[in-house]
Amino acid sequence: TRHIHSQRLQLSWTMPSTLEFAEAPADPFETADWQLALHDAVRESFEFWLGPDNLPKDTFLRRRVREREDRFVPLQVFTSFKRMRVWMQDVAEIAKVLRRSDKLEVQGEGADTMVRGVVD
Repeated sequence: TRHIHSQRLQLSWTMPSTLEFAEAPADPFETADWQLALHDAVRESFEFWLGPDNLPKDTFLRRRVREREDRFVPLQVFTSFKRMRVWMQDVAEIAKVLRRSDKLEVQGEGADTMVRGVVD
């Protein structure tokens, strides 16, 4: 279940191979590892947002980075972004994805998790 623009949305996934078709498709369906693609997209977005190409121009994020002496930004800040509201709201899952990046540092656990760019 996801909440998008204050609306509750129930998602369910199915394997095409388990469905019965009136007419079989000419080519078999290809399965895609959508979770891996989503994780890559989330990581790349954070690397851009906190990277040297975006941060000097982004007054909102720059202000959030400067709020703390150690320059970490709470992940809760990012869950308010439109893209993240659709892609991923679970802070623990976001932290797990970001810990695999060599361009980001992640600190803390749970709701207190914070992130910063290695180079900003």
